[in-house]
Amino acid sequence: MRIRFFILISAIGLFLDQMTKLSIQKTLIPYQSQSIIGDIVRFTLVYNPRGIFGMPFGSALAHFVLQLIGIAIVIFFAIRTKAFFYLFSYALILGGAIGNLWDRIRLGKVIDFIDIGIKNLRWYTFNLADFFIIVGIIMLIAAEIFRSKPETAPKSEKEESKLEIKEQS
Repeated sequence: MRIRFFILISAIGLFLDQMTKLSIQKTLIPYQSQSIIGDIVRFTLVYNPRGIFGMPFGSALAHFVLQLIGIAIVIFFAIRTKAFFYLFSYALILGGAIGNLWDRIRLGKVIDFIDIGIKNLRWYTFNLADFFIIVGIIMLIAAEIFRSKPETAPKSEKEESKLEIKEQS
């Protein structure tokens, strides 16, 4: 049941990512912007041959290897978790990672198109795969921050008196 859930959510993320990228490629010319919400949200087709946020970090082979290592780590943690919230988070990350990896295999670069900002103050152009990865990571961080910690049991009177005796010696 858990594995099916994990695979289903990952597959849905991958499907949505790839369908939006194909749709954008068919409707926009590279670097042409289409307004979605005024100037704040636009769709602008760009091809990113580099890493996250367009930052270069080595050769094209390094991009493949690092993505494969990341995918393996996500699968490792997903297999070990019992909590559906964590499993959902890992599934989002995996679906996004495979979506971007598929672009690199198919095109040698990643298709980005979500362009957010105001006038010349713009965030890096990204895609649904990036969005799924970031949301999954934020969910994991939030789960760890807000996870209830087990309370430490108060020491019995005997243990406290033994400690007091040892401290006095």
